[in-house]
Amino acid sequence: MQTEHQDDDELDRLSRDELLRRLRAAESELRSLRRQSAPSSQAAASASASASTAGSNCSSSSRDAARTETEQDSQPAPHGVKRRATETDGSETCTTDDVESDSAQASMGSGGAAAESEKPAKGKSSKPERAFDFARFHKRHIALKIAYLGWKYNGLAIQPDVETVEGHLISALKTCMLIPDLSWANYSRCGRTDAGVSAFGQVVSLDVRTNLTEGVGVIQQESAIPFQKGRKTEATHAELEYVFKLNRQLPADIRVVAWTPVPLAFDARFSCLYRKYKYFFPKNNMNIEAMQRAAQYFVGTHDYRNFCKTNFDNGVKSFVRRILAFDVVKSTCLPINSATDATDLEGQAAEMYELNVLGFAFLYHQVRCMTSILFMVGQGLEPPEVVEHMLDIEKCPNRPNYNMASDVPLVLYDCVFEDLEWRVEPKTHDRTIETITQLMQEPLIRTTVYRSLVAQLNDVVLGSHHWNAQARAALGSPNNAWIPWKAIRDQAGQSFGAAKTHKPVLQRGARESVAEIFATHVRKKMRQGTSEDSSPSASVADLTQLDQ
Repeated sequence: MQTEHQDDDELDRLSRDELLRRLRAAESELRSLRRQSAPSSQAAASASASASTAGSNCSSSSRDAARTETEQDSQPAPHGVKRRATETDGSETCTTDDVESDSAQASMGSGGAAAESEKPAKGKSSKPERAFDFARFHKRHIALKIAYLGWKYNGLAIQPDVETVEGHLISALKTCMLIPDLSWANYSRCGRTDAGVSAFGQVVSLDVRTNLTEGVGVIQQESAIPFQKGRKTEATHAELEYVFKLNRQLPADIRVVAWTPVPLAFDARFSCLYRKYKYFFPKNNMNIEAMQRAAQYFVGTHDYRNFCKTNFDNGVKSFVRRILAFDVVKSTCLPINSATDATDLEGQAAEMYELNVLGFAFLYHQVRCMTSILFMVGQGLEPPEVVEHMLDIEKCPNRPNYNMASDVPLVLYDCVFEDLEWRVEPKTHDRTIETITQLMQEPLIRTTVYRSLVAQLNDVVLGSHHWNAQARAALGSPNNAWIPWKAIRDQAGQSFGAAKTHKPVLQRGARESVAEIFATHVRKKMRQGTSEDSSPSASVADLTQLDQ
C-alpha cells in the first residue's frame, strides 16, 4: 500500500510539471499573438481554449494536490481559501483565478492585437477625411491689412495658371479653415495692383469663421446655433488668431499685418476714403524743383486719359479722377548709409526721393504714366508745363507715345478708412519684422557688391588705347596712369559718339483716340456675342460722347 501511494504521489507531481509546461507554452503563444501585426481570430480563440483547458486541468490537479497535502499534513484548509501548491524548486502552480485572469488577458490580447492591426501607418488616418463643416460655426465680417513685395508676382488679383498675391492669400484662408470658398466669403479688395507692384497697406474685407456668437461683424448662421451654445463675446472668449494662422501659411514676402472686425456694410473697395501711392527713385541729376512744379498740375479733378493705359475690358468708360495731393520729397525711410545706399556715377551715396500721390481712385497704370512724364521734366527733357498741356483733352485729344515708368519702385503705401481700429498681434508682429529683415539681407549684400564694382570702374587706366593724345596732354598724365573717371569724363565724351537725342513728347506720334479704341472694343464684343447692345449705330453714338 505504501509503494502504491508513493507511485500515486509521483504521478501527481509529474502531472503538475506537465501542466506548468502547458501553461507556460500558452502564455508564450499569447505574447506572440500580441506582437503579431495581424493575428487571426482563430489563433486567439485557440490560445484562449488552450488556456481554459490548462486552467481546468490545473484546477483539478491543484485540488488533488491540496487533498494529498491535507492528508499528509492532517491540517484542512480554511473554508473559502485557495491554497497554492508549491514545487520543491519554489515555483508556483496556478490557481483557478490565475487561469481566468490569463484567459481574460488572452481575449483582450487578441482584441488588442486585432485593433493594432487595424491601426493605419504612422501619419495616416484609418478613416476617410471628413470635410470641415462650416455650417457648425458662425461667420464674422472682418478686414485684413496686407503687406507684400510684388516683384515676383503677376499682380494682386487671382488669375488662372499664374502666381498672384491673392492666389496665395485665398489658399491660406482655405488651409486655415477660415473660408470654404470666395463665394461664401463676400470678398472685396481695396486696390488692384499690377504685376511687379508692391503694397504695404493693401486691405481686403471678407467673412470668416469665428469663435464668437455675437459682436461687431458677427453673422449668426441658423445651422450653427445647436453647436454654438451659450453666449460667446470678446469679453468671455478669445477670437481666432487670424494674423498668426495666415502668416504660417503665406510666403515670407506676403504678410498679414493686422485685422479688425467691421460692420456688415463695410466694403474694402467702396468704403475707402483715399489711397496713397509712393514711388521711390534716386535723385542723381534730377531737378526736384521742376518736378514739384509739374506735379502740382496733376492735383484736382481732371481727365487722365493721356496718363493711363486705355482698357475697356475692365468696364472703365470714364477717365475723370481726382488727385488730392502730389509731392516730390526726400525719402526718410532709411538714414543715409554709404555702405548700403544706392550710388551715383561718382560712387557717392545717392539721395533717395519719393513721389507721394493721394487720390480717391486711379486708372490702369496711371501712377506709372504720370511718373514717367515727371522724370522727363526732372532730367530737363520736358518743361513742367507739358503736364498742363496733356491734361487738356481739347489740345491733346490722343495720348502721345511714351513709355511708362518701371513697376519695381511703386508701392501702394496705404488705404485709409474711417473709424477703423487695426488690431496687431504683438508676437506675430515681431516675427513679421524679423522675416522682412531677413529678406533684406541679400539686397543689402548685392548693393555692396554693386558699390564695389562702381568704385573700381571709377578708376581707369589712361593709355594710348583709351583716349587720344590731346586728351592725355590736356590732363598732363603719362600713359597707363590710374586716374579717377570723373577727371576725364568730360574730355573723353567724344569717344562715345553722338548722344541719343530726345524728341519732345508733344511732337511724337499719338495713339488711337479713346473713341477709336472703344469702337474696336465694341466690335470685338459683338463678334463674341457678349455685347449688351449689338446695334452698331448705338455703339457709335456712345463713342462720340467719350471724346467730349
